[in-house]
Amino acid sequence: MNRLRRILNIINIAAAVFFALLIISMLGFIAHRHNIRFDMTKSGINTLSEKTVCILKKIDKTMNIYVIFDPANIVYTPILRLLEQYSAQNNRIAVQLVDPDKDITRLKLIAQKTKFADRNCMIISYKDKIEVIRDTDIAVISGGDAKGAYRRIIEFSGEEALSSAVIKLIEDISSSVYFTTGHGEKIPDSTQKDEMGQASIILKRQNIDVKTIDLLKISSVPPDCALLIIAGPKTVFSEEEIIAVNNYLNNGGSALMLMDPLIYTGLENVLIEKGIVVGKDIVIDPSRKIPLVDISNLYIENFNSEHTATSRIVKSATIHPLTRSVNPNPLSTGYKVDVLCATTENGWGETEPADSPVTFDKDKDREGPVPICVSSTSQNRKFPMRLVVVGDSDFCSNSQIANRSNADLFANLTNWCLNKTKILSIEAKKPEDTKLLLNLTQLRTVRNLCIFVLPGISALCAFIAWLNRRK
Repeated sequence: MNRLRRILNIINIAAAVFFALLIISMLGFIAHRHNIRFDMTKSGINTLSEKTVCILKKIDKTMNIYVIFDPANIVYTPILRLLEQYSAQNNRIAVQLVDPDKDITRLKLIAQKTKFADRNCMIISYKDKIEVIRDTDIAVISGGDAKGAYRRIIEFSGEEALSSAVIKLIEDISSSVYFTTGHGEKIPDSTQKDEMGQASIILKRQNIDVKTIDLLKISSVPPDCALLIIAGPKTVFSEEEIIAVNNYLNNGGSALMLMDPLIYTGLENVLIEKGIVVGKDIVIDPSRKIPLVDISNLYIENFNSEHTATSRIVKSATIHPLTRSVNPNPLSTGYKVDVLCATTENGWGETEPADSPVTFDKDKDREGPVPICVSSTSQNRKFPMRLVVVGDSDFCSNSQIANRSNADLFANLTNWCLNKTKILSIEAKKPEDTKLLLNLTQLRTVRNLCIFVLPGISALCAFIAWLNRRK
């Protein structure tokens, strides 16, 4: 009888385990087929917007997303969580994680396949087209302490950046950037050290068509021009060309003007009307002098942390070989003008650079901090012009663009002019920093609960069970 009871108990336990495993397997199968998530955060950081969900449904071919990040990067974990949500919406999205320090061979293969490979970026490949998203496009990060510790994400805009890139690849949205020619400007298709071939490559990597235009041969800027770049002209624009540029801006166009010092171009009056005045000087900052080079070489670290074009490079530095001041015009109306970067208080705008030695003259020179890059946006909603003027064109030339964060500054300025991140307007999300603050009494209560109460309850239950078995 006892033997039969033991056999029945074993069969009962085995059946219970079997059905328990069967139920767990069925729940797992249902969960896999019907992916349902619950986002308990106030900001909804773990929930995709309806715009993104609709876009991801349009992906009909395999989309490879190469995540080339150091796992120690502060945005690495949020990116993985975001991509997990994207993959859950469409199984054609294939995410590949690449550690740039360990997966060197894979990184080379990706470079051969996509013609691009860099650290701290995502490469999205779809139907032989690629889009590149850098970590500076994904999040706004606090600087932490003086050693860079305690850094944290203030705003996470990864969904906006990623979904904008995806829709560009799906719908084949491309922007056309025109470089003006005919006035000694830097050209985008040359590898010579003073030209802008490398800057052109940065634009092309972002699915941007790079073209050139001679405004003397064409009376107006082409309608497909998303951004007009005037890169270091050395001669004067004709009246017809000036009118064409002015009309383009008045009709809501975007322009990036790189205006070298001590050169008159004829565009100065157009800029004054738009709220920007280019100085007749050379900017000097002895406190940021680069060793072994001329004092006119600027080392800029002072970036506007509140402007979209420079907020993500506030901890960076750029090098400018020869620069003029670029100042807001206080008399202009109808335009919002912002200084994007400037020298320290020790810098000045030297109006007589031929003097030796060069010294500050408070009656003639412009006091520091001296702006060298200024943006202007029209307040006319019908024609929302975007304009950036930099007092130097050499910082993004082939010989200089690899220095420090020069490439990042050029990319950020062009992206802001193109309003690139706003292909999809998805609100940036703020990660929740939830803290549990307990006073001394509460800490003692938690300690006693964990050390004495809970183990005591377990011991009491075990003792009661032991007594029952004795009976």
